[in-house]
Amino acid sequence: SAARPAGRPGQPFMPYDRFIIVAPAPGASLRGGMTPVEVSVSPALREDHQIQLLVNGELSQSPLHSDAFWLAGLPPGQHRLQAELLDSQGRIQHRTDQVTIFIAD
Repeated sequence: SAARPAGRPGQPFMPYDRFIIVAPAPGASLRGGMTPVEVSVSPALREDHQIQLLVNGELSQSPLHSDAFWLAGLPPGQHRLQAELLDSQGRIQHRTDQVTIFIAD
């Protein structure tokens, strides 16, 4: 039977020190149309991991291997944004804090 190599044990599953929405800023008042959303991930997003974006608790876009998203056509009013980091099996491993933004008429 093959023995496990001695040495350092396996890494913790999620080696991320930082996972937050950096844009738009909390409380930002924006015009409708295209709203850019930027997520800061450190260290860089692993190749087999993805991020999905939620708006008001609902999935806004399918998971992508990206830290930048565009939201189109948000109606006027208050909206809560949150990002979720998915592992290679599609399981949620991290969530950002919610960021509340306001879309002007």
